[in-house]
Amino acid sequence: MAENRSDQENTATGQEILLSSKKDIRNAIIALRGLITKQERDRFSGEITRRAVSLLETRISSGHLKPGAIIHLFRSFGEEVETDFLLERIKDMGFGLVVPIVHHEENHSTLILSSVRRDTRWRPGPFQIPEPYPVVRVDPSIVSLFFLPGVAFDPGGGRIGYGKGYYDRLLSGVRPDIPKIALAFSHQVLEKVPSSKWDIPMTMILTEKETIHCD
Repeated sequence: MAENRSDQENTATGQEILLSSKKDIRNAIIALRGLITKQERDRFSGEITRRAVSLLETRISSGHLKPGAIIHLFRSFGEEVETDFLLERIKDMGFGLVVPIVHHEENHSTLILSSVRRDTRWRPGPFQIPEPYPVVRVDPSIVSLFFLPGVAFDPGGGRIGYGKGYYDRLLSGVRPDIPKIALAFSHQVLEKVPSSKWDIPMTMILTEKETIHCD
């Protein structure tokens, strides 16, 4: 989103993207996301972090999350929502923390999860995304809440990722009642995105403007 872009222009862009394929939506939203200035990205990410921390506090006080529960959080890639501060806040709140790692096997790649501790060291992984070292592998079934990335979303929980299917495969073995919460900038939320039978829907979307409870 350019600094001088009007709300009307953003809305028109979203409607145009709605008519496109997953690939076209992915390319258009990544391009729009690249127009956000560093100052805007930092400010928007700070508000999304505030919403995420508030959500965790609410779920603890309501009993929906237990102290020390395991939380999944991604490390930011490119112009995604910045998650470094949220990572530290999750640890400060006493939660366990896991992050995804691209694991290469003979004929394909998949996501695995590794735990993060206060003394965890980091090294660049694929696409220069920081990964913990050494890897302490964790089964996804023990995670109580997932904070997730993506390219485009809709209020019904639809999600378009980067086209590799990593998260759909990872989440396919996770119980449906486990919260799956997208962190995204508001321009990434469209009226409707195309979906496939294997796509895993989001429970909620947190943007700098609102918290969306998906249908």
